Amino acid sequence: MKFFKFIFCFFVILFVFSQLHAVEVETTIEDIQKSPGAFTGRVVIIKGIVEQWIESPTGTNYYLLKGQNGGIININSETKPKTWKEYQVKGYVQSDPVRRIPFIAEITRTILEVDPEPIVIEEQKDNSILYLALGVLVVVLLILIFFYFSRKKQISLSPSQIQPISTSGQFRSPQSSSQDFKTIKITRADPKTMKFIPGKLEIISDEDKGRSFRIAGFPTSEGGIVTLGREAVKGEREYAHIQIDDKFKTVSRKQAEIREKDSKVYVKNLSSSNITQLNGKELAEGELIEIKFNDVIKMGELEFKYSK
Repeated sequence: MKFFKFIFCFFVILFVFSQLHAVEVETTIEDIQKSPGAFTGRVVIIKGIVEQWIESPTGTNYYLLKGQNGGIININSETKPKTWKEYQVKGYVQSDPVRRIPFIAEITRTILEVDPEPIVIEEQKDNSILYLALGVLVVVLLILIFFYFSRKKQISLSPSQIQPISTSGQFRSPQSSSQDFKTIKITRADPKTMKFIPGKLEIISDEDKGRSFRIAGFPTSEGGIVTLGREAVKGEREYAHIQIDDKFKTVSRKQAEIREKDSKVYVKNLSSSNITQLNGKELAEGELIEIKFNDVIKMGELEFKYSK
């Protein structure tokens, strides 16, 4: 009996140490995107060129790293890298729970063209440490239960000692606030539950001329979608909806939508009775067209500029 106890403890300790000492893997962005499950929770080393730095006012800043074969991945970082420079990046591979795509929490990065020494970034907080600690706790608990039963002692738990486990769906209850605009109503989304679309919309007509705001997309199979129109939206989609004031009768209840997919941003006209224009060109009902920074979107009397 003692021999079996020794074997059991040996394998348990071996398992714990194997989890604590993860091996770094040198790979490519494209390989991670092809098989994200094989890399999730592991430390990887990749190379690529920084295309864009994106700052989030309430969430985690990140930059877009492009590989040699065109693959692009988000790198969460606390410091801004130089754009259009090639870097070697080391970090934890994680999975976005909403968009279900991999991203990397940066540990270090080294510029390959100039800087000989790596820029050491403080290791970011992520759930992998929590999961590892939980796994170790479970193993220790199993060891204690094993020895407890081996001495033929009974274990009993009262109902008051059992804590219910709370399960949640895709969205948490966001902490939100309506921003003070006179022409629109927009409810700010929690960046931990909804992903901000790069850039912002600037109002260039009427009472709110010159004011701008960020937008967050509702995740769908067709990309992150933001809707615009005079209708009032409640529920989860409220945080991805721009409600136009009802005084603008030249704007439909469902006028248009802005969509982000594959790192590109589009505008789609939903109205058959009121005009949606992009840079002066009228869009047909259901027409989807890519937009760039400084493009102007006009819906009836209101005009928005898509800017950085």
